Amino acid sequence: MKLLSSSVVALLTAIAVISPLSAADKKVKLSEWKFGKVAFGEKITNKLTKDKVVVVEFWGVNCPPCIASLPHLAEMAKEKHDQGLVVIGAESQMSTPAQMKPLLDTAKVQYTITQGAEGPIQVSQLPRVFVFGKDGLLAFDGSPLSEEFPKAVDEALGTKAVADKH
Repeated sequence: MKLLSSSVVALLTAIAVISPLSAADKKVKLSEWKFGKVAFGEKITNKLTKDKVVVVEFWGVNCPPCIASLPHLAEMAKEKHDQGLVVIGAESQMSTPAQMKPLLDTAKVQYTITQGAEGPIQVSQLPRVFVFGKDGLLAFDGSPLSEEFPKAVDEALGTKAVADKH
């Protein structure tokens, strides 16, 4: 029985080592992410992101849920910019700026759009959003269409979520 127990512990340890990092692992830092070429918007610098809450959304032009999230994220970026929110959209389907532009214009996107991004967390499903706190540490990892996402942004900004106006 002792052999079985130690084998199970070894297996669980191996799985933990090779599993992708999650939001619960607060050691994931924004500084570990590398962004592709800026297609639209402001160049990504330390000055742009220092002491800011940063949202990074992985999206694609051929992804209907991604396209659906663009106007919501554009509105959030505009409304919360003065509170310290920076939004970066990482287009992840190798689309050209010409392919992106009509979608971004329709959604009124004014935040930075890059041609891809890479980091310590594997992104295999779109859309996917990461929220980094003012300290640069990962605070949320999930869907931009989830109820938890705006709550995580407000919490990172240190503000209360505004009640739904419907």
